[in-house]
Amino acid sequence: QKSNIDLKKCYKILGLNMNASSVLQIQMRFKELAIKYHPDRNINSKSTVKKFAEILEARRRILETIPVAI
Repeated sequence: QKSNIDLKKCYKILGLNMNASSVLQIQMRFKELAIKYHPDRNINSKSTVKKFAEILEARRRILETIPVAI
């Protein structure tokens, strides 16, 4: 299932600039945000659940565009 979310928006959601093409950079930033917005840490906040889902989708979308060496 392909996402319609704009790639620039994905980078913005993760707080990265468009030059961040390293999988490690992206994963490290994702991990920081995932810890901050994880639903288990914010049990009573529906906005953080939405933010967490947005972060997951942004990471997935960016990683789809990065070529992987085999």
